[in-house]
Amino acid sequence: MKMKKSISAHLVVLFALCSLTVACVEKKASLPKNVLGTLEGPLTEDPIPDNVKQAFEDASKFHQYEILNDAVNGVSVWSIDEIDNTSSEGYGIVVMKGSESTTFPHFRNVRQPRAKYMALTGDLWLVTSAMEGSGVQVERLRRLRFDDNGHAYVAAETDPYTVQQAFCKQLSYVVAGDSILLFAGDNHLATVHNTVSDMGGFDDDAVWVGEQITYNLSRRQPEVLVTPGVKFQTGLVLHYDDMPTLAATITENGSDVALSDIVYAENDSYVSAICRFLTTEIGSYYLPGDYCVPSYSIVGVEEGSSGERLVWGDFWLFNYNQVGDTLKMVSGGSHPGCMHVSRSGEDCVVTGFDYVVDGADNLRSAKEIFGDKYEAFHAINSNHDKRESVRAGQLAEFVKANGLTATMYQDYGWPAKALPLDK
Repeated sequence: MKMKKSISAHLVVLFALCSLTVACVEKKASLPKNVLGTLEGPLTEDPIPDNVKQAFEDASKFHQYEILNDAVNGVSVWSIDEIDNTSSEGYGIVVMKGSESTTFPHFRNVRQPRAKYMALTGDLWLVTSAMEGSGVQVERLRRLRFDDNGHAYVAAETDPYTVQQAFCKQLSYVVAGDSILLFAGDNHLATVHNTVSDMGGFDDDAVWVGEQITYNLSRRQPEVLVTPGVKFQTGLVLHYDDMPTLAATITENGSDVALSDIVYAENDSYVSAICRFLTTEIGSYYLPGDYCVPSYSIVGVEEGSSGERLVWGDFWLFNYNQVGDTLKMVSGGSHPGCMHVSRSGEDCVVTGFDYVVDGADNLRSAKEIFGDKYEAFHAINSNHDKRESVRAGQLAEFVKANGLTATMYQDYGWPAKALPLDK
């Protein structure tokens, strides 16, 4: 039975807090491990089927399915479904600008292709299939441009293997009992749990990426999405509901692919609600500063009753004054526990908070609230270096988002530290 505290009751207790608290340390957290890839090398494109090749060479009649129709700029993209009333076997894309048509018979279209034309840059982003199978969806991103005659050509493309390797370089994980903590650099993204009862524990090489690579073209710069898999002791790599979808902005330069802003793609709304709660509710009970900045590591997320979302995490709050180029901490504290987040119209709000108490009951209440997630929480909360890296990274994002001139931050009695503003 979880301890449930109302927000008002929590604030009464919170008012008495005056110092930073850290959960009891029982053992040192394990070192992060590298994420592995499922793709063994670059994906070679299969030869074009003879009937598709012949149809294009003979200019035979084929049936087109509209993917994009940008009437304002006169750009359209079509996939080929049938050739002379027979299957095109999942191949063929036609790009048109004005009256000029360019065919790409070797582009796969087994899964629904997607396209977006950026008139400002002249880039036509095109997402097509690269590999598919049971539970597998790997897509290829291409950037097309038009020559002076309106013919399309491939300016750049990203091989799924290259994208996989870019994720592997930035992702790491820590195994804590039946939980896996997933990191991007020093930023804790999510914690997943062994929810498959007949699979045993996690393998030593537990986290893999590469079997799910898709793209979102709705933003100004394409976004790549991956859903990692977990390798259990039986040797199987599985995707299951507890595994998060990760999103990253992708930029390409020839064969080089760079990823930035790796996030847990599904956590924006409830994390925003938690940050607002930490800032407006909890922050108001501390000595104020120029800026109130939350810091958090999400340990677990589950659906609760009545549609609410339960979010377990290691939550911190810091107030800073800016002196020159340094943000000096004037107050703050640790508030781990479980937030109850509900949707109110278009927004999410925190409606309850099960918090870990201070003092002699700290360990007991932490284990009661976190339950089977306690080891994952302990691995984060007890690792000072990792916790400090998360704080510095999130503070740097706050500085950049608000246009501040600070380049350092400092706790009372300690030397100032540089903010990781270049990451």
